[in-house]
Amino acid sequence: MREISAGLRREPRRLAHVQGEAAPHDFDPQRYVNWRFFWDYSGGNVFENMVHQVGYWHTVLNLKIPHAVTMTGATTSRRRWIRRT
Repeated sequence: MREISAGLRREPRRLAHVQGEAAPHDFDPQRYVNWRFFWDYSGGNVFENMVHQVGYWHTVLNLKIPHAVTMTGATTSRRRWIRRT
């Protein structure tokens, strides 16, 4: 997480503009600076960063825009993959 500077302890004048369509919240410097960690404003790491990976392969392989896309995933624990002796 990014550190909160001392100068950011007061509410910005356009907080409603920053919150967009998300449910309104009282000003919280953590929400304001580290917005990607809150589902109200972000879809998570895949949503925020996967576009860069997909865009690269789309360009390199000269692909066309897909008609549909599906993605699945799971939360896994590293402990599951460590061999127990």
